Amino acid sequence: KEQELEKDVIANSKNIFGNKTIYIDIKHRIKGDDNKNSSIPDGYLFDYTDEHKPRLYVVECETQQHGVRDHIAPQITQFGLNFASAQNDIKKNIINGIDDKSLLNAVALNANYRNIDDMFDHIINNENFGVIIPIDEIYPDLEKAKKLFAFNIETLQFKKYVCGNSILYIFVTFYDCNIFNGTKD
Repeated sequence: KEQELEKDVIANSKNIFGNKTIYIDIKHRIKGDDNKNSSIPDGYLFDYTDEHKPRLYVVECETQQHGVRDHIAPQITQFGLNFASAQNDIKKNIINGIDDKSLLNAVALNANYRNIDDMFDHIINNENFGVIIPIDEIYPDLEKAKKLFAFNIETLQFKKYVCGNSILYIFVTFYDCNIFNGTKD
C-alpha cells in the first residue's frame, strides 16, 4: 500500500506541491558517519516558489499502519543525521536526478548563485533540513512527534478512493501547510 501511495504522490506531484517545484524521484542510500546506519528517502522536493530562496526537502511517503515510535520517528531521525554527513553525495544525486538543467540554471542565477552546483551547495549545507510526509491518514501521535524534532516536518494527508473505474484523490496541498522558509505561520 505504501508503494501505491508513493506512485500516486509522484503522479500528482504538481497538483500537490505546485508548479514551481520539482519532485525528484530518486532512491539512493544516505550513509551515516559510521557507514552502518543508512536511510533511503522516497524522493526529494526542490521548491523554487520563493525565487530568491529555493529549498530542498526529503519526501517520505507513509501509511497510517506504520507506527510513529517504531517506524516513522526513527526513520526521520536517520534522515536528519545522515543528511548532515552525506551532503556531497546528496548534492550529486539531486543534480543528476533533475533532467531540466536549463531550468535549474535559471533558478540558480535568479537566486544570485554562480551556478547549479553553488546553489545546491548552499541549500544543502546552509539551509534548514526539512521533511515532507505524504500520508493516508494523519493521527495525533504523529502530530505530537513532529514537535520533538528541531527541523521542520510537514505532514500532507493524501487519500485515494476507487469506485469502479473512477479514482478520486483528496489531499492537502503543500502550500496549504504554510511551510514557506521553514516556518509555520
